[in-house]
Amino acid sequence: MSEARYRCTVQFDAEKQVFRARAPELEQCQAEGQTRAEALARLEEEMEAQVRNMREQGAHPPAPVDDDACTGEVQVRLSRGLHRELVFQARDEGIELGQLMSELLAGSLESRRATRGGQRRQPSVDHDGDRNERGPRDRDRLRLG
Repeated sequence: MSEARYRCTVQFDAEKQVFRARAPELEQCQAEGQTRAEALARLEEEMEAQVRNMREQGAHPPAPVDDDACTGEVQVRLSRGLHRELVFQARDEGIELGQLMSELLAGSLESRRATRGGQRRQPSVDHDGDRNERGPRDRDRLRLG
């Protein structure tokens, strides 16, 4: 068993009729099997091999997300228009902006997990037409906490 505690996801691929297991914290680390157990066992082997290869090449494997000290604060960049709408919504509901954003993020995460599963997505475009991977251009910073 791998010494690192990486999270794993398992989904059934109806098209291929196999279970697909992934370790999202390790890029390209996935395996398939006829059963969940088989897919997870193969994934564990892939994880061990990938971590071993990284170390042999002098690289450091990423720390598992559960080992990170999450403080509850997140800095996020968003368009001025979205920032304005969030402030308006918070005022309309009579709550602080941080509380509104925390509630929205929690609900969106649940919804995303239910509908998208472990699928990766392409870079998106926000409602002002800016690609999300661009820099700060006309974006504001908010601290959630």
